[in-house]
Amino acid sequence: MNTNLFFTIVSLALFIISFIVAQFTSFKDNKPTCDKYVLNTYIYLTMMFSLLITLILIFNMIMPNYTLSIGKMYLLIIIIQTLLSFLFIYLIHRIPSTEVIKKRIIWLLFVLNFSLFLLPVIQMSIYKGYTDLIMSTMFITFAIVAGLTLLTFLSPDLIVKNAESWTPYILIALIGLILAYLIPMIFCAFGKCSLLLLNKWYYYLAVIGIILFIFIILYKTKLVIENGKKCKTPEDADYIKESTSLFISIINLFLNILSGRSRRRF
Repeated sequence: MNTNLFFTIVSLALFIISFIVAQFTSFKDNKPTCDKYVLNTYIYLTMMFSLLITLILIFNMIMPNYTLSIGKMYLLIIIIQTLLSFLFIYLIHRIPSTEVIKKRIIWLLFVLNFSLFLLPVIQMSIYKGYTDLIMSTMFITFAIVAGLTLLTFLSPDLIVKNAESWTPYILIALIGLILAYLIPMIFCAFGKCSLLLLNKWYYYLAVIGIILFIFIILYKTKLVIENGKKCKTPEDADYIKESTSLFISIINLFLNILSGRSRRRF
């Protein structure tokens, strides 16, 4: 409990600090500014992760048995939360950056919903004694993202000049990965399930997912740089939309690394 409280205070303090910094760096004359575009994107990204961690830690303290309590409702709740996430992402992309209050409310609801979405994953890992695995996976994810970001900034020519040209291929790869996750469910529906085969199948999918999201993070980091150069008006300085896109990719990378490492233990 003391450890949870300590990390909660630290993550909340980081959120407050990054929020205050964002107020000074991302606004000019009460309107979003294109100045320091890349820096502002990563400040908002820091805000998202610090708030997410704060909410998960708080929910875990006040609802330690949340995963057990939802029981058979888990699948339905996950479907509802997934649909809500898509709705919030759609609204984040549709609401102009100049409508600050409205956009921040949607952004806050998105992070809140996402924290409840991730809570069962974290709690199940804790129940299995994987606390150290979660922490080490967080550091591994951070190291990978930091390395990819540094690579993009130091050697931008290594990545396709026009990052948007990657979009169709990434969409096809994501659809393929989603369909691959659904295949075992079809076999299980007909009673043809093998825990050993399922574990191997999802382990290899996790490895593929890690590779895919590494490329997606490279792609989206390059997009941040390109969008920073194109930014001319307050409407272009949409740091919530920009950071949310990166946030989702990093979370998926984390979940795939966690899944792959945990399945290796079986």
